[in-house]
Amino acid sequence: MKNICLLLLALSTFKIALAQKISDHQVKYMVSYDNNTKIFTAWVVPQYNTPNYNNGDKEEKGATAQFSIKVPKGFQISKIQSVAGDWEANPTKLGSEEPFIKAGVDKNFEYYIIGKTPSETNYGEFKSDEPVVLFNFKTTNNSDPKLVSVLESNDSFVKIAQDVFSLNVAPSFYSRSGQAPKVDAIPSEQFKTQTTLEAVISEATQKQGETVLSTEKEPTTRVIMYPNPASEEINVKFFSTKDAQIVTIYLVNTVGVELQRHKIKSQLGFNNTALKVGTLTDGTYTIKTVIGETIINEKIVKISQ
Repeated sequence: MKNICLLLLALSTFKIALAQKISDHQVKYMVSYDNNTKIFTAWVVPQYNTPNYNNGDKEEKGATAQFSIKVPKGFQISKIQSVAGDWEANPTKLGSEEPFIKAGVDKNFEYYIIGKTPSETNYGEFKSDEPVVLFNFKTTNNSDPKLVSVLESNDSFVKIAQDVFSLNVAPSFYSRSGQAPKVDAIPSEQFKTQTTLEAVISEATQKQGETVLSTEKEPTTRVIMYPNPASEEINVKFFSTKDAQIVTIYLVNTVGVELQRHKIKSQLGFNNTALKVGTLTDGTYTIKTVIGETIINEKIVKISQ
């Protein structure tokens, strides 16, 4: 009994009020991993745009949020680096304590409940299905990064923590878009579910009617080119798990002559570059995208309007 009381006292900061309902403007959470830098990144993936009928601003702003991560037993998060908002730098790991084990928590996993300081955060513009970075972190051991994921609201750990200890450990997100702009509005929960980088990229390609271009060497590298055929310009869109990475895009004709070169510094998340092709002769060209050591070639077709 003493152990349970101490646990509840230590974890009291994680207890937040349960939302009355789920908002129409929902978000997903995602954790990505970069094989080269060994950095994990936590993202919010909005399912709506700003501005909207709840939020007339172009930028999304919000106060309360909680990002809960499910990790393999023994996994250790090193200091968290906040990007959007002030996130707890050294969160407590839960799940291996005796009261949780006796209550039936899966012994193979543990959980980090990472809270954001409840001061208003400007997340920038929200575009549906386009991730916005929240924070990043590393690990001090060699656990399989594929086993690190966002805790789902229906995970048994969430129910046990609530039923046995009255702790709300589920992910949560509240913003201006979550409810009508009224003084008496009750904040609505916006967190819907977790997602993956692969799913985000797949949804982005489906919007453009394109297929995913990637390499086996770096499976998180994705390039989307649209429209194809193109008459005036073609967009080269790619997702970057690194910030300030130099990416070079070449437009080459059929005999290998370089017609255009675009060198950009990537930002975390989706990056988009428009190549003007209106003055080119109709025919087939190659766009070569160089991201780090990865090179992706794709043929495009230029047509007249």
